Amino acid sequence: FRTEGGLKIDDNTMRMVTAFGGGMGHARAVCGALVGSVMIISYFVGRTSPQEKPLPEVYPYSKEYHDLFVKECKDLMPYEFNTREHLINCLKLVNRMGKFLAEYLESKGFLK
Repeated sequence: FRTEGGLKIDDNTMRMVTAFGGGMGHARAVCGALVGSVMIISYFVGRTSPQEKPLPEVYPYSKEYHDLFVKECKDLMPYEFNTREHLINCLKLVNRMGKFLAEYLESKGFLK
């Protein structure tokens, strides 16, 4: 799978994120779109070993994005989970947040 921005996501990664929907498999815990977004941010700022960089260089990006995401998705919260209204608005949110994530990554200079 390749995103519009050219990020290549392999089959194993796609497999790993399958159950994120519905707040982690419909547990309604943490929004899968947020978790997936943080995974993408980590692709750009993460590390492969503790020696590569300290976590204080990584965490601010996910915290900042989390706060922006929560502010942006507040319109989904009034709907009863798994109702037609919730599902319709959730799909709209996921589509909107894909663009929102791309804009965030671009603003940080990760997408050129």
